[in-house]
Amino acid sequence: MVTTLKHSVCQIKAQVQTQRVRFGFNETESHLCRVSRARCVKNRNCAAADILPYCEKRERWRGVMAPVPLCRMETAPMNAICALQDHKSLYRQLMAGMYDALLVTDPNGHLIELNPRAAEYFRCRPDEIWDKPVATLIPGVTAQVVGRIRKAIEESRHIMLDAKCQRSDGSWFPAEVTISVIDLVNAGDLVFTVRDTERRRKQWQAMRSKANAFENAHCACFVCDADGVFRAVNRAFLRMFDFGAPEEVVGARFEDVMPDEPLPAHFERALSGEPTVCRIAAQTEAGEPADVEVQLAPDIQGKERCVGVVGSVVRV
Repeated sequence: MVTTLKHSVCQIKAQVQTQRVRFGFNETESHLCRVSRARCVKNRNCAAADILPYCEKRERWRGVMAPVPLCRMETAPMNAICALQDHKSLYRQLMAGMYDALLVTDPNGHLIELNPRAAEYFRCRPDEIWDKPVATLIPGVTAQVVGRIRKAIEESRHIMLDAKCQRSDGSWFPAEVTISVIDLVNAGDLVFTVRDTERRRKQWQAMRSKANAFENAHCACFVCDADGVFRAVNRAFLRMFDFGAPEEVVGARFEDVMPDEPLPAHFERALSGEPTVCRIAAQTEAGEPADVEVQLAPDIQGKERCVGVVGSVVRV
């Protein structure tokens, strides 16, 4: 008899594949809970064993045990095992490739899985939160709330809520959480899709700040697309060129609104990626002649791709 004492389970010749090992006790009951179903593949056959927590006095956990009577061989075809492996591999790829953070819990709301984005959001490792209540990361989603969530999902395929999430370092961030049911490890497991709204809020604030700066600038400002069509003008532009509303300019072509030579040629230079400045003769609001300086620059977005021209007009 070959001994396997002090050897890792994974070093046993029959390859052990454990879907899930969940240690500990049920929070509300004193008896041990069933942990996991392990499969050993050997000679194109499959053996199954239930793995249970092994405890000493006062329910102190010491390890795991697999009762021998449950380890008899099952005649499961190898193609079924391979199909399960492919399914799990696809699941792992989907989890890793998701942009949003994903938290998977058992039906009682205990965490059993999270994807890399969730580890980044919550600044924790999977082993640090394994089997902890989801309220550890999303305070307020207690066991009672999980029960109400499950009832609500029975009426609709998923529910959505706004929540404040807590990272492992104690910091907080606002998030939009979508909850749905998936039969993953257990029938009725829950998936929490967490989308950080703090980044979106900051982006929105930055966009509003830029929009306010554009609209309230003292100099006349405008934005044209690559076809030379006005897409935006500010109040100072309307006053300088005697327009009553943005609708009178937006949608018009640059050479129709500002036909003065050599502006069209300078516009093409800016569109090619070269900032340029030129002077033209204009009129003040009172109709008096005045020289103005027109500054044109390429509107660069993405990977240095020019999508149009931004410009400003100031009196000199």
